[in-house]
Amino acid sequence: MQICSFLPSATEILYALDLGDSVPGVTFECDYPPQAASKPIGGDP
Repeated sequence: MQICSFLPSATEILYALDLGDSVPGVTFECDYPPQAASKPIGGDP
């Protein structure tokens, strides 16, 4: 399962649930946890 996160709070929840490997991309606002900042950015700012 792959989950693209477009909300910073959703990104944090996914990582808290140990689902970080299932997140292939995030939005430009997602900068926490630090691992999320290394993910490809999707969507336009």
